[in-house]
Amino acid sequence: MRPFTSTIPFAEALRQVLAAARPIDRTEQILLAAADGRVVAADVHATVDVPAFDRSAMDGYAVVAADTIDATPDRPRSLACVARAFTGQMPSRAVMPGECVEIATGAPMPAGADAVVMVEETAPGDAGIIRVRARVQPRQNVGPRASDLAQGQRVVRAGQSLTPSRVGALAATGLTHVDVYAKPKVALISTGDEVVDPGQPLEPGQVYNINRVTMQSVVARHGGEAVALRTSALHHQHIYRQQQTIARQGGFWRAPHCEPRIESGNTTLDRHPRRVPEVDRTHAQPAEERHRR
Repeated sequence: MRPFTSTIPFAEALRQVLAAARPIDRTEQILLAAADGRVVAADVHATVDVPAFDRSAMDGYAVVAADTIDATPDRPRSLACVARAFTGQMPSRAVMPGECVEIATGAPMPAGADAVVMVEETAPGDAGIIRVRARVQPRQNVGPRASDLAQGQRVVRAGQSLTPSRVGALAATGLTHVDVYAKPKVALISTGDEVVDPGQPLEPGQVYNINRVTMQSVVARHGGEAVALRTSALHHQHIYRQQQTIARQGGFWRAPHCEPRIESGNTTLDRHPRRVPEVDRTHAQPAEERHRR
């Protein structure tokens, strides 16, 4: 057996692979629940304000801020509690001067109220009276409408990777699906006279194919979809038959949706005939990645 006559540095090999790579232009629409880690194919803009209303940022009482201007712990201001406001419900009545509405965090602000006094700054009185012990400024403890997203605002841009927070932002606008670039489909082929698929009996001198499952895991971890082909021997007849079978079945050499190809197998130069270069010239895609071990 003859040794390798030449090799190239890893950096050069990487440069050649990147130079041959082409962007994926296939897109698909998927559920948001499955979108984490995917790459957005088109800008997405909010179709609604988020939130669509002013809301309380605290548990407490919605008030007219001017009613609290002189409130202190020693001289609280007494306001009549006229209603209660809960999340998911619009308040049933407006707040007038001298009144307040008990309100939960996240509940819509009632008309007429412009601030929220935290419940910790109040004390219950007699006959529905609430004693306010602290002054609040207009808009204090109020989350304004569209404070998260405004209608027409870009939520995500094309080319961004979706993270849990970005997926959540899309959901906040009412979307259920998003357009993303399709995952790269990576064709895997393992070669070698001695290689046998796991689950099959081993003959003397044979070993199980670990390269395929290892490469499948690597491809999946980096966002690709592995298309594993059957283990092949490198003999002339085996390669030729597999080439013809793959071509008839629309396999990866001709499949338009498999971008790179990764081959693994022995690199020993022995006396067996090799047809891999011939297969490359006949059916290889122009932007392919080859990896031989």
